[in-house]
Amino acid sequence: KDYPRVDILVAGTSFEESALGRAGKIVVEGAEILVVTPEDLAVYKLIAGRAQDYEAVAAIINTMGELDAAYIEGWLEQFGMSDRWARAKEEAARLTADE
Repeated sequence: KDYPRVDILVAGTSFEESALGRAGKIVVEGAEILVVTPEDLAVYKLIAGRAQDYEAVAAIINTMGELDAAYIEGWLEQFGMSDRWARAKEEAARLTADE
């Protein structure tokens, strides 16, 4: 069987604790797992800051519709990475324009 790739998270920071507290539960193959919100996934990706992470966040923006931008911006500000949300939104707009 092909199984989807998953990341396991053990909360060690206040952001990770917040992300786990906001996570939703889904059932996969009979097992209940927690899945972070699109906003928390965006923050994780933007903290990493690789080109592929910006593309992933752009895809989240373009497919999920309304996101809690204040939440995302607040966490990025705490990490000293405020500029990354604007860059992700620019990437999302660029990808939409290319279609």
